[in-house]
Amino acid sequence: MAKDLATWRPLRSPHLAVIALFGLALGVRLLFARAVVFPPLDDPAYYVKVAENLAAGRGLQIDVIWNFNPVFPAISHPSNEFWMPLPSLVMWPFLALFGDNLWAAQIPGLLAGALLAPLAFLAGRLLFHEAAGPYVASILALGAAVLVALNPVLAYQSATMDSSALFALLSIVAIFLLALPGRGNRRFLLSGLACGLAYLATSSGLFLILAVLGWLLGQAALLRFRKGVAVRVAPLGLALLGMGIVVAPWLVRNYLIFGFLTSPAGLQSVFATDYAYLFSVSPVSASWGDILRVRGEALWVGFRQVLDFVFFPTAIPAIAGSVLLAWWAPRFRLPLFYFFALYLGLSLIFSVPAINGTFYHAVGGAVPFITIGLVYLIWRLAGLFASMFRPVPSMVGLYSVVLLLSVFTLLGTLPQVTARHAQEKEMFGRAQAWLEEHQAKAVMTTQPATLNYASGIPSVMLPVNDSPEVAWQLARDYGVNYLLVTQEFGQYPEALAAVEGKLFRRVYDDGNFIIYRGLLPGSE
Repeated sequence: MAKDLATWRPLRSPHLAVIALFGLALGVRLLFARAVVFPPLDDPAYYVKVAENLAAGRGLQIDVIWNFNPVFPAISHPSNEFWMPLPSLVMWPFLALFGDNLWAAQIPGLLAGALLAPLAFLAGRLLFHEAAGPYVASILALGAAVLVALNPVLAYQSATMDSSALFALLSIVAIFLLALPGRGNRRFLLSGLACGLAYLATSSGLFLILAVLGWLLGQAALLRFRKGVAVRVAPLGLALLGMGIVVAPWLVRNYLIFGFLTSPAGLQSVFATDYAYLFSVSPVSASWGDILRVRGEALWVGFRQVLDFVFFPTAIPAIAGSVLLAWWAPRFRLPLFYFFALYLGLSLIFSVPAINGTFYHAVGGAVPFITIGLVYLIWRLAGLFASMFRPVPSMVGLYSVVLLLSVFTLLGTLPQVTARHAQEKEMFGRAQAWLEEHQAKAVMTTQPATLNYASGIPSVMLPVNDSPEVAWQLARDYGVNYLLVTQEFGQYPEALAAVEGKLFRRVYDDGNFIIYRGLLPGSE
């Protein structure tokens, strides 16, 4: 089969392929950038608003209360007590240069996302080389990279001003550096730096850090006990140094400003059994049965609703191919180890966040590698059909099926993305106009970062798992005079019916969102 593929005269130099793949991936992502006319709810709006505040000279500040752990004395406070800073930091210079334009905020994600395809090609050439030989490696790597360029989930994430594309880029860089052949130690330092930056992109980077450190420690232990080779501390030490250079200043900043290294809301989420619990003022307890149940749910949701969506219609072939490739190519074992560390770690530890989007936002860091595994499986299956068909036509046929599925999914996704973001822009535009007309000073809502981005009005999260009495007291403490409900979440809006005219009064309802006025002392 390798001889047949060699007749295709694959590219011996990667430069042309790298440029072409970057252009293809960037073009696809620009299509999604045109469709994303409003930030997805609610995290990207937070990142963009912090970046706008940086560009305005306010520094890392935000006028949003997203969670009540910790409790801030005022709505305006230092930002990023929970969300990580890198997405805002890389948007900052573009907003400073081009103004508060949505497309300016999209530039870093578009570039990071477009780089995934050429990096997948370079990583594929290296990883396939062990299992398939140099000629076949170039063809297979090109096939994998094209799928990465056309993947609709990766393309959409690149346009959403989220942490996803940055995290995916830094993940593949960190893993690829460790897979490179050679004895130089510089790559361990650079990989550590990439891991640290990945953590500053999203807290899911913790699992990249743990995977890299665990892998280096495991490799040293295997060499020591199997071959009697003295343990080399340089790789582990340099990786730790790179991580520390990036992460330590941020942890110090958090401790000096907030009094903690990382947000206590992160620990709170470990024991949560419902997403609404993360927005509670009152402590919430859960049974061990519910805690275990939600972990099983997270594993199921992560596979069926995320992985199967990314590798439509099912991720099973891609994962099976990755396991097979790791058997024949030892360098691929670290990417596969990282994928399982990310999937199992988020699902079993941060189960509720994983169910509600954390794994979806982090999975891009493993998708290029698992795509490489998918293409390897296609190549091996084509070899099995060699007795009935020529290998090259078999592989082209199998690959074409996967490619067409990607293209059809891509084309089917774009109209949905366009309609959804246009609808959300229009809805928050109407809410902004009404609130400004009625002189809203501060608003309690189910999407505080999005409302703050759209209107500039200071916003507080509605404590959706608490009673209206608790919400009323918070409104009084923060000077909130309106409550905006944009979705059914926790006990709301149903819980407000019992206090209608007592604590809150409905003043506007257009079928898409409801606005209540808080009946505070002196408000009427």
